[in-house]
Amino acid sequence: MTPDMPPRAPLDMRPQDFAKAPRFRRETPREARSLKWRLGVFAPALLGTALLIYGLYSWLASAGMSGLEWALLAMIGATFVWVTLSVSTVGVAVAGLLARADSDHHAQAAPPLNVALVVPIYNEVAADVFGNALAMLDDLAKRVSPHRFTLFILSDTRDAAIAAQEIQALETLRRDAPAGIDIHYRRRPDNI
Repeated sequence: MTPDMPPRAPLDMRPQDFAKAPRFRRETPREARSLKWRLGVFAPALLGTALLIYGLYSWLASAGMSGLEWALLAMIGATFVWVTLSVSTVGVAVAGLLARADSDHHAQAAPPLNVALVVPIYNEVAADVFGNALAMLDDLAKRVSPHRFTLFILSDTRDAAIAAQEIQALETLRRDAPAGIDIHYRRRPDNI
């Protein structure tokens, strides 16, 4: 065991049956939710296209319809449905974002978790890897979260010079990291 690692704390694992899919509880069946969103996209698009076609037909049919006018009406209908479809898609997307924001606002808070952030490294530029890890920790520290984060850097670097750079970068990371986030480093000199 590397001294930079916390003591081992194995947990019991529930038996899992991989022969069948796990059951997930949902408030509404997926198909019903999917049908509502599809109706929200296609119904306004088709209704808008039908109204446009009806209006153009009423205007063109007053003097009688020629073959060219029927072709024009068909082409307008075929192209206008794409315009209305894109508009209704944006409308449904905005409605989905608003519904998600509303459900997030009313959702019960998840119980606080201990989250392990694992960063593997193998003969890489230590400053880049540890710098990215620091940016991730800084971003997590800025967020309001009930969770506790612990960073584990797992190194399989075999080059002694790069390993020394990793140790130096680790010291810099620990110095600059936000308070309250534990940082652990483990290096296996022999990757077997």
